[in-house]
Amino acid sequence: MMKIIWNDKATQKDVLQVIDIFRDLGSISYAQNKLEDYRKRAKVCLRVLKESESKKLLVALADYSVTRAY
Repeated sequence: MMKIIWNDKATQKDVLQVIDIFRDLGSISYAQNKLEDYRKRAKVCLRVLKESESKKLLVALADYSVTRAY
């Protein structure tokens, strides 16, 4: 796996193999769950702010960080 990660000439097939390893180990699911937890915590912190365009943008940014396709 590390040989692929550090290889500038790794193919898409190589990268997909690493993704499969992460998926099989539960790393991707773990990261997604942590991201969802951080999103919820961020939105709780934002509750103290008055309603404003800035607050709406921060809430949208928190949501976008979870829904963004990488």
